[in-house]
Amino acid sequence: MPLVTRTRGFTLIEMMVAVTVLAILLSIGIPTFSDVIRNNRTAATTNDLVGALNLARSEAMKRGSPVSICASNDNQSACDGNAGSWIKGWIVFSDATGAAGTIDLGVDGDVILQAAAAPQNLMQINTDVAYVQFNGSGTRLNSPGGGPAADLTFTVKNEKCTKSADINQRLINISRSGRVSLQKVGCT
Repeated sequence: MPLVTRTRGFTLIEMMVAVTVLAILLSIGIPTFSDVIRNNRTAATTNDLVGALNLARSEAMKRGSPVSICASNDNQSACDGNAGSWIKGWIVFSDATGAAGTIDLGVDGDVILQAAAAPQNLMQINTDVAYVQFNGSGTRLNSPGGGPAADLTFTVKNEKCTKSADINQRLINISRSGRVSLQKVGCT
């Protein structure tokens, strides 16, 4: 009785089918995974900014004096003074001396409470003001454009967020009373 040996392995056709199935699965999964990463980065940046705004408000109430958060310069050592600079980071500081919305360091000057570095690449933060100031009762003092009191809005999104069906944009609303709220909306 002759001994029959079987060679184990894949045939060329089986290997091509396996590679084709893998390619199809990856083409479906990778774009979805990219959306998840983009969404998580947007959420992280939004949460950091909301946390800093709430810190500024609570510190103002704790200290009984004005506390501000401003768009920072490149090295997080001073306020930039430009509403479009929030993407560079932000600074929370006691703002009891000197001009509102500027850090006046010195013997009896303002104290930096928190400095946040620039968010992840590809993030956009849009608003109408270069700083937000809260008084000792937690009320927001400044308004967009210095006009009448109105709610202030920050828009946070990834620059690749363009489809309105993509719920990957966040709106941070700060009411005149100082209350911070968050809303997820479609991209524009």
